[in-house]
Amino acid sequence: LHLMGDDVGTELMINSYATSSSPLELLDELPSGMCRPVSAVYILKCFLGNAIRAHLSTNCLTAIMLQDAIEGAKSADQKRKSRRESTTSTSTSIVVIGEDATILGVPVSLKENIMYEGTDSTIGIHSRCFQPTPLSTTTSTSNEFGGSDNNVSSSSPSPSPRLNDASTVKAIRAHGGVFYCKTNVPQTMLSYECHNYVFGATSNPVNTVYSSGGSSGGE
Repeated sequence: LHLMGDDVGTELMINSYATSSSPLELLDELPSGMCRPVSAVYILKCFLGNAIRAHLSTNCLTAIMLQDAIEGAKSADQKRKSRRESTTSTSTSIVVIGEDATILGVPVSLKENIMYEGTDSTIGIHSRCFQPTPLSTTTSTSNEFGGSDNNVSSSSPSPSPRLNDASTVKAIRAHGGVFYCKTNVPQTMLSYECHNYVFGATSNPVNTVYSSGGSSGGE
């Protein structure tokens, strides 16, 4: 919690409303039972709090993408605000959020094996540690097959669309999902119990004496 800084706030450890709601309820402007609109940032804090509590008892997390998550949630809130303003405005202008933004601001977790820029995807193997998926920059150029060539040099690289993320990540992000953590998996993904020699074992939240199963044990 100390590493997360003051920006996350004390609500992180307490509120469980958002984490017990369905995705459709999270998308509502004013979810039932709440006396005020719930922002994507607020929802994210709730999910982070629950994830950390779960990790302390089960060892389910392998990474928390805190900065990316906060930026994604803030962006979602800004898009929702723009949509509200355009709806209530008497002008004819239209703010386009994107027809595919069907889960705008909803927190999403990832299995450890799925490539996400800046994080390891070790599948529990030591030799794959400390080799995070490279960050994209505008130095990448498209090749004839629609992929990217990352060997183009530049004196001042700048952020670009995340070309190195897995296709799954790109698709969910295109629909508005906010990634906030990666979760533990069995070594090489080939086991019915969630254990590896990089992150250790993930236990069952109902009875920590037992395994949580696999291969999505951390989930």
